[in-house]
Amino acid sequence: MRATAVAPATGQGQETAGVAIGIDNVAVTFGGGAGKIRAIDNATLDVREGEFLTLIGHSGCGKSTLLRVVADIIDPTEGSVSILGGSPAAARKARLFSMVFQQSVLLPWATVLDNVRLPFRVGGGVRGGADAMDPMEALRLVQLEGFEKALPSELSGGMRQRVSIARALVTRPRILLMDEPFGALDELVRDALNVELLRIWKQSGMTIVFVTHSLHEAVFLSQRVVVMSRRPSRIADILEVELPEERGLELKDAPELGRQVARLRAMLDAG
Repeated sequence: MRATAVAPATGQGQETAGVAIGIDNVAVTFGGGAGKIRAIDNATLDVREGEFLTLIGHSGCGKSTLLRVVADIIDPTEGSVSILGGSPAAARKARLFSMVFQQSVLLPWATVLDNVRLPFRVGGGVRGGADAMDPMEALRLVQLEGFEKALPSELSGGMRQRVSIARALVTRPRILLMDEPFGALDELVRDALNVELLRIWKQSGMTIVFVTHSLHEAVFLSQRVVVMSRRPSRIADILEVELPEERGLELKDAPELGRQVARLRAMLDAG
């Protein structure tokens, strides 16, 4: 049975929200013969437009693999993925989604502004005019105005990740895929970027699919958290997050978040 998303926190009703990403019985196998590894087995999920959904599971369970299938980086061995009604390849060429990785992957010789402009210069298929964001607008959105002439080596790790997010946003994608983007950052910086990401999500109306190892981060950010089982990974359970729409740093230490994290931990242990 396909799991279906709840209505987004932005106020869009469930009856009007379309499916942004449809994952239908996806399986991924690596290698062959005696060395064959079944990484993902029969994963099925719908992600609705405007939703913030997080994938979580034990290390090596296939969270990032599934995200890369959605991003058209890895082909599924079985099953299929649709993005806004079309194929991942078509969505990638139309720049309907962007991806942010754990490492910022910035060009070290290019300024912050030139790094944000990069999608307009490579890959083709960038939409112009009103459908694209001015690079300076993207920098303002991640609160890096004033650093446009800086080089990556002059920025902190958190600031470099903000640049990578700005670069992902500059084509105004409808979907943002994020593979442990804050995993290498210290806790204080990570907490601050969690709040900033929620602000950007609400302002933009994008669909976000997020991968993390942190239970607290998953609950704090998400409307739903999808729990993936150990390999071969399936979708073992889904936590419907019951927290206020407005989430500030004070919520990180609140009892209600702790209760949600405890529920998620039990789901993860059972999976």
